[in-house]
Amino acid sequence: MAVAEPTTPNAADDPGLRGSLVIKDRAMAKIATAAAVNVPGVVRQSGGLTRLTGRDLPRADISMGSDAVAINLFLAVSWPCSVTELTGRVRAEVGRSVESLTGLPLHDMNVMIAATEGSDESCVSGVEIAEGPAQEALSDPIPPRVPSANPAAAVSAVVIACGLLALAFVVSREWFINRGTFDSAPWIRNSVEWTSRLHWQPWLLPVAIAAVVAGVVLIMSALKRRAKTHVPLGNPSASTVWMRPTDIARLCSSHAAVVPGVDSAHTSVDRKHIKVHIESTGGDRTELAAGRRRGSSASSRDTPAATAAFGSRERNASTTKGRLVNRWISAVDRTIVLIVGIALLAAGAYAIAWDAGASLIRTWVSRLDREVLFGLPEEPWWHWVLSGTFILCVFAGFGLLYLNLRRRRTSAVTLRHNESGTDVSVDLGPVADGVAAELAQLSGVRSTRSKATIDRGLPTLSIVVTADPAIDVVGFTTSAEHIARATRRSLDGSPVAVQVLLHLDRVEASK
Repeated sequence: MAVAEPTTPNAADDPGLRGSLVIKDRAMAKIATAAAVNVPGVVRQSGGLTRLTGRDLPRADISMGSDAVAINLFLAVSWPCSVTELTGRVRAEVGRSVESLTGLPLHDMNVMIAATEGSDESCVSGVEIAEGPAQEALSDPIPPRVPSANPAAAVSAVVIACGLLALAFVVSREWFINRGTFDSAPWIRNSVEWTSRLHWQPWLLPVAIAAVVAGVVLIMSALKRRAKTHVPLGNPSASTVWMRPTDIARLCSSHAAVVPGVDSAHTSVDRKHIKVHIESTGGDRTELAAGRRRGSSASSRDTPAATAAFGSRERNASTTKGRLVNRWISAVDRTIVLIVGIALLAAGAYAIAWDAGASLIRTWVSRLDREVLFGLPEEPWWHWVLSGTFILCVFAGFGLLYLNLRRRRTSAVTLRHNESGTDVSVDLGPVADGVAAELAQLSGVRSTRSKATIDRGLPTLSIVVTADPAIDVVGFTTSAEHIARATRRSLDGSPVAVQVLLHLDRVEASK
């Protein structure tokens, strides 16, 4: 009878003896990026500075658990494309690759569109921007804010802020001298004592006049409205393309200069009139008159809303939080500038009235207790006054600088792909670059530059286009509005405005 020999356990059959498989975050990141780049519409960006800084695209940040994985994916995409549609495809492809290669399900994935790259085709295969009744509500572009100059009060507020910080330095120096930290001439104490002994001097009159002038300038800057710098083309209430009056004049001059017999043309534009001046050494007077009419009618044909809108004011009230914040900042600037202006005006007027011998002013001066004024720095509470003044000047100075010089560029908008539940963050800077690249391909465009900013509370893609003065403005405006509608559909209807500022080069003089 044969006796069975005992068998040795096989390591492959015993889970406790198999060992363990560890998947590094770096390996998981390579799996995710390799899967993402296979999706049509996702492009690879590497080399140059990005290679040195390790910021190649696509790239992934991995967070791994015991039975699932979460991924933050940074992509560069071909523009234009449907962002949410592309994100859904990326989510499906990355999830399938991760689960098939590692056995771990994809628990969560967030996508960040960090760069765009122009495409020669109108759309990327498989991620076209859909059009139809469902997208009709998303097609109308958000009207941007009316391009305006910086508020005059903001510049004055920055100057006042610098003055407050300089005063804070002087006060802090006086405080340390008063506390005996170091020995030096006390500027404020000496100034108070000098003021207490002050009598009328001839040099006070020009100083008083300068104070009055400065006060009037500050008051005017506080009350002055923001000046419009551009006028809309097309629909004034929802325009995408804007031009300066100077560019309208160049457009008219360009049309008039091509008329036979015209040596040069010059156009002047004001709020109500467009005047074309031509110079000629010969030619048919009938043709010259027709050329002048052609130049003056160029603006009404190519810029149908410009003349009517020039000088109008935007009166649509906005309740967005961002715009309310900007209005609050403007109100603070105007109030501070107005107070300083009134103070300078009052001080200057007081000194001028003193010089003129006004009885009321002379009575006030005679009643001034100079001994009390002279002894103010000796009071026990003087150092508390210095401390409070220093704190007030520092907070007010840095506060004004922050409010007026803070970065107004917008960062990103967040979209959501409902089918996959993936959040998509879109950096608006690269989107603005993509829109600028589309505009650069239009006929007559010479250069473009772009930025993404927050204009009075509204995220805005602002593109400055420099073009030939003979450009077809109507055709350009139509194409720009089409690009703006496609951009809004690409961003899934997010409230982002597209603002195109069309600037024309100077008309070259005829030789």
